[in-house]
Amino acid sequence: MAAWLQECPNCLFVARDLSVASPEEHDVVKEIGFIEAGLSENVPDLAIRFMRRAYIDAQTGQPRNAVFRLLQAAWVLDDRHLDANAPRSQASGMIREMGNQADLSLKLLQLDLLRRIAAFDEMNAEADKLPVRLLDENQRKVLVAQRRAAIEGRRGAISFREALYPRDPSEPSEPIPPEWRDIFR
Repeated sequence: MAAWLQECPNCLFVARDLSVASPEEHDVVKEIGFIEAGLSENVPDLAIRFMRRAYIDAQTGQPRNAVFRLLQAAWVLDDRHLDANAPRSQASGMIREMGNQADLSLKLLQLDLLRRIAAFDEMNAEADKLPVRLLDENQRKVLVAQRRAAIEGRRGAISFREALYPRDPSEPSEPIPPEWRDIFR
């Protein structure tokens, strides 16, 4: 992840390729909001880079890219066992602001973002707004997994495997080795 974005040591511009800054992006770098993006105690430099790029993307009319940059900042914070609620909350708010411009994949991502910050009621309210008839089978399974995790009060990550192939709650969480099966019958 550290190689995904580069940062100019002089002006702090952040991009995959520092040589391709548009005039609009150059102006954003001068804004106080850009400088403040991600500045909090104990926020790693890599997370700050993602937050600053999110700010650039948001200010230049690329909210979808901004959402994913905020998500990447949250991953950096997760990896370091730091609070990632702020970037997740901000990303969820951006999706909400996008309104009908947010596609179903972003709406499903928003459910995950809200659940991960323990905004379970808000997550369920957003889930209720989804046009379930337009979701494909895998998207419906992700929706169900998000709702199940919210009901259980789980804030942790949900893998696609868990969403697509949920385990039967009556079964043990780990498979029982064949030689032990008689013991558990």
